[in-house]
Amino acid sequence: MEFSPRARQILLLLLKTEQPVHEQEIADTLGVSKRTIQREFEVLEGDLAKRKLTLDRVKGAGATLVGSPEGRQELLEELLGSQDSEWSDKEERRRHLLFELLRDRTPRKLFYYSQLLGVSEATVGSDMEALGAWLLKNNLTILKKPGYGVVLNGAESDYREAMRRFINENADGAEERLRGNDAVAGAVMNMADSGVYNLLNTDTINRVYKALNGLKEPRLKQLTENDYIGLVMHIAIGIERIREGGIMEENAELSESLESWEEYDLAVRILNAIESEFSIKIPDVELSYILLHIRGSKIQYSGSADTTLLDDIDAGDMVDLIDRMIGAYDPAYAYDLKRDEEFIRGLMVHLAPTFV
Repeated sequence: MEFSPRARQILLLLLKTEQPVHEQEIADTLGVSKRTIQREFEVLEGDLAKRKLTLDRVKGAGATLVGSPEGRQELLEELLGSQDSEWSDKEERRRHLLFELLRDRTPRKLFYYSQLLGVSEATVGSDMEALGAWLLKNNLTILKKPGYGVVLNGAESDYREAMRRFINENADGAEERLRGNDAVAGAVMNMADSGVYNLLNTDTINRVYKALNGLKEPRLKQLTENDYIGLVMHIAIGIERIREGGIMEENAELSESLESWEEYDLAVRILNAIESEFSIKIPDVELSYILLHIRGSKIQYSGSADTTLLDDIDAGDMVDLIDRMIGAYDPAYAYDLKRDEEFIRGLMVHLAPTFV
């Protein structure tokens, strides 16, 4: 069984030392949450057992890869071999690096990219220099500072235009709605999972569009472009994870509590259409996520004083949260902001989908 790219990064970090490595340290290095690392560990424990290795996890101390020197060496050779195979194509490696630079504007050390791509830091540095001309066409430059990391520098509009250009160059056979769309660029750039890169080189996104458009559902047509794109991306990523055997955690309590919602039947029809299009069985928990996405997309702020769309939300809870948010932002501005009715109303409507 092959390891996922993220699992390979985790294992390579653990193989560098025989001392415990804290989960948060791994999470910070890879740029993901601690919970994500914990989920990866749960999967890795079974895979490592097949290789006669053990993932020893001690609360407060960290995780250690336990096994014979021969077993550790065999695993290291396996990991490096799979990386070399995946990124031996220089142009493909640079495309992925470009995608990561555009998508994630968090300063990253060269080590992060070297682990992601399975090459040396020197190679990553060389690849970045090679990408300079491509980026410059969109007024973007690579900013490097010792101890700070590497990050792209440029205006928001230039980022979006660069991502649209990247999608146009790499999403072969994309439908007109996908090509050159600012909402698509925004959705891709906001995705936290680098697996989105692989979606651009498959027909998964287009087939999801096809399935949703074939439903001709008025409710879906009412979604804003960003919300519609977000739904497509969410479903497409879910499909890829199912294909790869990814874990979908069931939540029976959540599923039962949502059956009374008016959009429930629509979510069922979407799920059935996706299963028919891709000839796969999608876990029931995905129905809940689709429903939550649709429900959360319901509220759109028009700037009017009408807040009837917030009836499903406990206004007291939201006002209390906003009050604390403003106080945490800057006490010097808190007094004026808390009395700006237009600002408070707009913030309430903006946050409502998250509450849902």
